[in-house]
Amino acid sequence: MKRPDALRALAGGAAIVTIALTAAAFWLSYEHLHDVAHGNGLNDAARSWAWPATVDLFIVTGELLILRASLRGCVDWWAIGLAATGSLGSIALNIAGVGAGASRMEYIVAAVPPVAALLA
Repeated sequence: MKRPDALRALAGGAAIVTIALTAAAFWLSYEHLHDVAHGNGLNDAARSWAWPATVDLFIVTGELLILRASLRGCVDWWAIGLAATGSLGSIALNIAGVGAGASRMEYIVAAVPPVAALLA
């Protein structure tokens, strides 16, 4: 395999793994935030479904704007701020949603998906 072909194959593989990681992390984080919303007063299905979106859509918007800026060859600090704010909010809410008195591992389990999404 020629070097450019190998580099393309590796980049394609990395893209597939990143997309899979991001999708799994978003799903796990979203489901946990849904459960947190449901357990904290947003008992009807529509509101407990929509509440996590108020956090996660900041991340999605920021990431799309970061991609747009990257394709233009520039940096969009507003986009980075949106993605970072949404990610930090998701991490904090996933951890807080575990509740007081939980084991350290429960907090770690809650933190891993949004941290993975941020890093991906």
